[in-house]
Amino acid sequence: MNRVVATGMAVPPCVVDNHLLARCMNTSDEWIVQRTGIRERRVSPDTYRMLQRLAAAPDKTAFMKSVLDSGLDGSIDSSLTVTDLAVEASEMALKNAGLTAADVDCIVEASTLPDFAYPHTGCVLQGRLGLTSTPAISLQQGCAGFLYGLAIADQMMHGGMYRQVLVVGAELLSSAFDYTDRGRDMAVLFADGAGAAVLRAEPGPRGVLSSHLHTDGTQLDGLSGELWGSSTFPPISKKKIDDDRG
Repeated sequence: MNRVVATGMAVPPCVVDNHLLARCMNTSDEWIVQRTGIRERRVSPDTYRMLQRLAAAPDKTAFMKSVLDSGLDGSIDSSLTVTDLAVEASEMALKNAGLTAADVDCIVEASTLPDFAYPHTGCVLQGRLGLTSTPAISLQQGCAGFLYGLAIADQMMHGGMYRQVLVVGAELLSSAFDYTDRGRDMAVLFADGAGAAVLRAEPGPRGVLSSHLHTDGTQLDGLSGELWGSSTFPPISKKKIDDDRG
């Protein structure tokens, strides 16, 4: 059986509760808790500083637009990246398993918003862990990314390709949302963090029993992000950005 022998996690230091979000947009602690159960979330220092300024801004729409414009022209460098979180979670999982990065046969990583368009986070993570030849696979499966990664790692191990696989799910989504009324429905849901697990092939009855993966690609209009995609030419333009903002 392929068993999870150790796990690790990482979250940013900044806590945003619902009351801070209520100062930025038309919402309340009661509204968010009733619909999501969420009372607070962890976000990057950049997002936290921005939210503090947004809460105090007299014209929140104009302030949010200025933040998005500054980020798009490259004048803002992130102090925390999704790979930073992935590295911290991975190192904790490896330490808890009594392993070094060199003991891992493969890395399977999942994230929605990577540091770069390419290479994806799995490749960057591999390099940050000091590895040069260990295969690194990246998935972009949204909320189900880590579970897809676990299932794929399990099946590769059943096939005899690998004995020890590091599975990582990492997200730094807080920087991607509009924190005014326009983006409220999404902004209250997502935040930043990473989790990692070491999966090892071991004899015995304990381990991953089975996996069942499902996808419904017919609901594209309900939840999609085409701003940076190749669905239009060029993949990104000022018009595309302005249209996305409405």
